[in-house]
Amino acid sequence: MFDETKKEWKYVQPSMSDWKSGKFESPLELKLVQKKTLELWLNAKLKQEGGGAKAAAVKPEKKAAKAAAAPTAMPKHSNIVRCLVKPGYEKAFEELCATGSSFGQEKFFLVKTGEREYVSVGLWDSEKTMVDARPEMIKFLDKMREMLEETATGVTDPRSGTVVSEGP
Repeated sequence: MFDETKKEWKYVQPSMSDWKSGKFESPLELKLVQKKTLELWLNAKLKQEGGGAKAAAVKPEKKAAKAAAAPTAMPKHSNIVRCLVKPGYEKAFEELCATGSSFGQEKFFLVKTGEREYVSVGLWDSEKTMVDARPEMIKFLDKMREMLEETATGVTDPRSGTVVSEGP
């Protein structure tokens, strides 16, 4: 934003409180506004300092050259499994998951999403690595099957797919 009293551009980043107050419909919209706000501020700052559009145009070219030189990474894969733990088994379930095998995953998270509901998230270097680990994952599931409640989808509600975006 432009500070009229100091006659200079100031960068003011929108915050999560802007999203929570209803100014933005989602955290993603907030992120996009944050990025756009920063770009506008940088361009205005460059113009103010005499860099103008020419200096701003160099940045995308450098990014493109850097991206072209970077090796292409194989897409990562993820599996997400939702389950409902029987009453009284929550602690045992959490402990079993904490000591379980990684099955070759790059990362694994267990998230408690409700009183007895959990979601596990695995990040794999490829779909093949995940598919190859399925027999081991099923053996691990068999160890906890008695702790899980049967739902419309069975004792788990699994999903998997290609990672299309990854944050820092």
